[in-house]
Amino acid sequence: MRDYFRFVWLCIKTGFRHSRSALDLGVLIPGLGIPFLQWLQPKLWLTPQGQPIMLALAWQIPVGACCAFTLARLLISPYWVYRLYRTLFVDEGRLRSVR
Repeated sequence: MRDYFRFVWLCIKTGFRHSRSALDLGVLIPGLGIPFLQWLQPKLWLTPQGQPIMLALAWQIPVGACCAFTLARLLISPYWVYRLYRTLFVDEGRLRSVR
């Protein structure tokens, strides 16, 4: 059971550390920046009639996209772990337990 939890933890670490890209930053920065700017200057985001320019979806869409990318990375991470350890131990002929 302990090896199972170690494998799950390894998959989680791999999922969060593997393949960070400019796309992640391009989605995360607006998702965090827009609500902060709306909180900092609320009147800047209103029309002259007092109607909001952007809806709440303006920040929820980028945050949702970032969560979707992270979830996809976590789902793919067991394959990344398998591929890494297959390359290290099986292809080189050193079959042994990974501890």
